[in-house]
Amino acid sequence: MGGSAAKLTAPSTQYPPHIVGFCTTWVVPVYRLIRILLTLDGMKTNLFTTALVLALLFAGRIPALAGTVWVIPPEAPAYLINPSAAGVDVLEAFIRTPPGVTFDNQGFASLNLGWNATIVNSTYAVEYGPLSNSLAENLDITGGNPLTVDIYAFTGCASQFSATPLVSACPVGDLTDAYQVTFNEGGYVGWTALTADSLILENTDPNAAPEPASMLLIGAGLIGLAVRRYHKRQLGG
Repeated sequence: MGGSAAKLTAPSTQYPPHIVGFCTTWVVPVYRLIRILLTLDGMKTNLFTTALVLALLFAGRIPALAGTVWVIPPEAPAYLINPSAAGVDVLEAFIRTPPGVTFDNQGFASLNLGWNATIVNSTYAVEYGPLSNSLAENLDITGGNPLTVDIYAFTGCASQFSATPLVSACPVGDLTDAYQVTFNEGGYVGWTALTADSLILENTDPNAAPEPASMLLIGAGLIGLAVRRYHKRQLGG
């Protein structure tokens, strides 16, 4: 009490770390650069080209590494979810961090004999094939350092990835193993256990929104078109 007034603070809005990181690293610098360029008379005559070139530049800069194969060594313990399983026939991988990182080619490299791989969306890839208890886990990813990926292994659902149309995401009932792996510039760092509940939170939508680089490219192009149209009206008026 003491006769002093209590200090009131406005509640703060908490945003996911990957959103904050993307805005701080890319959106704010791009916005500031465009503002500076627009103060130059020469740039005002061709705003669409300027915006498009900037978008292509930063869209290409977002991935830190290109076409890197990240190898998970065979050191994992017995299956965490279903220890009695004879093997797995599906491996699903979800990129968690950093933002703007995507799977490349098929998403997996150096596949086991008889196995296939596909990218379901930019941050979700699957490899599937005959039952195996010594599966190669090599992730083909564009960008990322450090990198975090969630891995889920399943038994008994490989056939659905051979179906037409593709049925993405195995059911939780077939889950055999679940863990998160981390990499840095030196390669593989280690793993931590996940649970079946973690799988529910993953983005398995084949029509997921494009990665931030694509959104930046599209957005900058639209802004350039809008500003160019505005200046044409001003000159015509």
